[in-house]
Amino acid sequence: MDLQILTNPGPKPPIHIYVDDLTAREIDVTTMNITNLEIKGDLKVDGYSNSETLNAGMVLLAAANAFVSTPAGTGGGTMNYNPSLNQVFASGLAGGVSTYMVTNDGSTWTQVTLPSADVVVQYSPTLNLYSGIHTGGNQVYTSVSAATGTWTAQPAAPFNFSGDAMAWIPGFNKFYTDTTDPANVLCYSSDGINYIKVPSTRIPLGFAYSGPLNMIVMVGPNGPSYSSDGISWANSVQTYPMEGVCWSDFWKMFVAIPRGGDLTAIYTSADGKTWVLTHNAFPTSPTSLRCIAWSQQYEVFAVLGDHNFFFLSQDGFSWRQVNTTDAGQAIYGCIFVDQWGLLSGTGNGHFAFSTAKLYQ
Repeated sequence: MDLQILTNPGPKPPIHIYVDDLTAREIDVTTMNITNLEIKGDLKVDGYSNSETLNAGMVLLAAANAFVSTPAGTGGGTMNYNPSLNQVFASGLAGGVSTYMVTNDGSTWTQVTLPSADVVVQYSPTLNLYSGIHTGGNQVYTSVSAATGTWTAQPAAPFNFSGDAMAWIPGFNKFYTDTTDPANVLCYSSDGINYIKVPSTRIPLGFAYSGPLNMIVMVGPNGPSYSSDGISWANSVQTYPMEGVCWSDFWKMFVAIPRGGDLTAIYTSADGKTWVLTHNAFPTSPTSLRCIAWSQQYEVFAVLGDHNFFFLSQDGFSWRQVNTTDAGQAIYGCIFVDQWGLLSGTGNGHFAFSTAKLYQ
């Protein structure tokens, strides 16, 4: 073959190569049309369980996972990551005092004092603002840094918050949480200060957003609901009780975990409206599942709950159990911090959970 044709920096003429056998370390092409393909050996595909690239699930299965003690009065099930401060904030401790906690590495947690107890906090990277709502009350607090002494008490909402779940949804640039009004369970805020109730009847325990679908999904004890504009909500036909939900860009589906009933089941939806129940997804029946998270960077799902239950999955259907160092703790909230290469979780027992870092 003429090497000048191959090495010339200008446009290349079409080249037809006919071979009986081909061995190559790497082939990089824009498009490839294959009529007949015969593979002699293993086919490795990025993102799948047989890939020779980083398999985050296998790393987490094999690595040490640890619990650490945190200051008294800290914990909860709501976690968020602030990229500008490179910190995770944990809140939502049921019946807690006015102390919460932050970490910059997943291992060492620092106490933060808020103006009142029972506050659930979420962070908006778009607004660069923390918004906190008082569970069972109508107080609203905001801060830019979430540090002690930086919180501002905003005008009280014209209704009481329930605070079962709270989320910032970037697709609609809004905070979402719930109220004590059974006819208007959901509310939202575009600025983290003023919250507006909307007609809704299903209680939220988890929120997830799909960019490709431009849809937000909420799941809870009386079934899922969804919104395509971030304001008007519709209930799914299914009334499966669910505890938490996430969206996977890789698999193009929502995945939710059960709340009661068959705890080996998993719920999935490709459109956010219709849900499919798959039994026996988990290898054992846990006591309670509390949270689910997806890492787009590492292409792995994680589910955590009570009494040492920690599961990982690459496809959302096949799950493997991971052993942890403390079987007595209940993890209510979890978050993948891709910037740190770890999964972090918190609960109600003044503790935090962290996996080993995937990259040291």
